[in-house]
Amino acid sequence: MKFLTASLQGKKSGSYLTTHADEMETIPTEDEIEKCKSALKEKEQGVNAVQKKLAEMEKELETLRSTSCTCATSQPGEWKTQKNGLPRAGVIPKDLAEKSGMMELMPNSGVFVYPKDIRLSGKKESGTAMARYLMSVFYTNEELVLRGNLMGTNGKNGLNRQIVNTIIAFAVIKGKDTESAIKYSMRTKISALISHERKKTNVDN
Repeated sequence: MKFLTASLQGKKSGSYLTTHADEMETIPTEDEIEKCKSALKEKEQGVNAVQKKLAEMEKELETLRSTSCTCATSQPGEWKTQKNGLPRAGVIPKDLAEKSGMMELMPNSGVFVYPKDIRLSGKKESGTAMARYLMSVFYTNEELVLRGNLMGTNGKNGLNRQIVNTIIAFAVIKGKDTESAIKYSMRTKISALISHERKKTNVDN
């Protein structure tokens, strides 16, 4: 009986040791733990970077919305009549715009266009393309050349800032480009038209 008891105890002890050894094998090493910590830290940094970028974009959009909503009274109306007698896109009295079947490019902006203009601009592949298209909705190429530049610097007239701010706000929200990229694209369009006009004038002379 003593021998049997000892044998059973030995088996139990051996079984315990085997199980214990198996458990020891599943415990991660210090290197594995450090690798996990490093990977977790990298993911946290990535998440923080994305959150920061989103916060910046939300702040930028909020600024643009605020600008477009308050600029309606910042400048006098600027609009002309089309050949068919209807007003051209621009800063137009609301009652006249509504009678003409127009709609605001951005809510409370005071800048009106026709529905087809919004529909066509929405088909553009980027925010910069939208902005450049809308410039031609509000101004002819000749008018853009005469205005000289985007914001009226260096003694030039520039475009109506109310219209410019509304175009930028629309393009940022509807497209995927930044405000700075859209402004740059608008400036280069005017510069290209002016350069083309100068070359044309030199050839004619």
